[in-house]
Amino acid sequence: MTNASLSDDGTHGLAPSGTSPSLVLRLRDGWRTDPKGRHLVSPDGETVEWGDVLPDGSTIVAMVPELAEAPPGSLGPDDRNLAHYAHVILPADSDGAAYLTTVEAWEGVERAELPPQISLPATPGVAGSGPPPADPTSASGRQSRRPA
Repeated sequence: MTNASLSDDGTHGLAPSGTSPSLVLRLRDGWRTDPKGRHLVSPDGETVEWGDVLPDGSTIVAMVPELAEAPPGSLGPDDRNLAHYAHVILPADSDGAAYLTTVEAWEGVERAELPPQISLPATPGVAGSGPPPADPTSASGRQSRRPA
């Protein structure tokens, strides 16, 4: 994990710079994403464009495309629930939080939120991944007998 940024407390690695920010959408019943990633599709089959609201290079993608494309009557309750979710993928230099209120107001969007911030614990001894390892000497000042 070299060249990675660390959380404020130095215990977790953060996503690499250049990772595209996103928003998580829960679509209303009957709404779906357009497979080309540029529209939402209403229950009547009409496409709804976002116009100039999002930056160039943004796309909307179904979280599970196979479920979003399946007829709702062919899905069980859990799969139907998953089919309601989509991501708005923004260009790398965008701030997803700046678009939350606007996207949540779109017809067809039940809820919009930032994705969770997921990270892995830092790896002691790996440059750039966390705090330095503890001093190998014990409290009494003797060397530890553990092999390095």
